[in-house]
Amino acid sequence: MQINREGGGSLPQLLSEPRSHGPRLPSSLWRSEQIRRAEAELAAAAGVSLYELMERAGTALFDYAKGHWPAAHHWWIFTGPGNNGGDGYVLARLAQAAGFRVRVIAARAPAKLKGDAHRAAAAFLAAGGQVERFEDVHLT
Repeated sequence: MQINREGGGSLPQLLSEPRSHGPRLPSSLWRSEQIRRAEAELAAAAGVSLYELMERAGTALFDYAKGHWPAAHHWWIFTGPGNNGGDGYVLARLAQAAGFRVRVIAARAPAKLKGDAHRAAAAFLAAGGQVERFEDVHLT
């Protein structure tokens, strides 16, 4: 696994990473500040807002998951406290709208999220979604 320890890395480097179309996980790790910088560059280059970029990421994940696990009808989605969590809320909203049973388990309460992640969580809740806090969940 490659780890970019220097804090460097630009959008072209991120986009040039090898991609896998199978169940293999990515082979690189990026620091959160690198991802924020790359997302800002990508959004600016595409002429879209960071929230639109989040919508696109959630939609891409939804399409990927449907294609790779077509028999799955009950999705557990774990959301983090930042914008990746926002991507998860977009995924959850789309899956629920498509008729999937969705269980969202959050590292941080939606009311405590900030910015675009808060907006994505609010959209999921407004669509009838429900969120469980991780510390309240019994996974057995």
